[in-house]
Amino acid sequence: VTIELETDSPDTGKIGEVVRGKKFVVKLQGATTEEFGQFASIKIFMGIVGKSEHKLFEIKHFSDPHAIHQISDWHHAEFFSYIRAEATTRDAHGIDREGFCYTNPIWIQP
Repeated sequence: VTIELETDSPDTGKIGEVVRGKKFVVKLQGATTEEFGQFASIKIFMGIVGKSEHKLFEIKHFSDPHAIHQISDWHHAEFFSYIRAEATTRDAHGIDREGFCYTNPIWIQP
């Protein structure tokens, strides 16, 4: 799973980078295989540095259970924040039957 942010300033950033702007969209891409299983859920989290974190949105239904490419609606950042993703898989044919993936954050400087 990879994420990228595009802001209204305009600015774009990938995992580990800082973007500047108050409004942003999340560009999400992901791929899995039979060995690692079908996507069960992809969650996007937003957190305020030094404070709390909340789920921005979650995807549970996939037209292709092994691939996703999606762009979110516009979201707002009021404070120095971050975005990160968590993905889970199910029905894998490998050693583990369920899998997970966590990304590093993209930082947002409003």
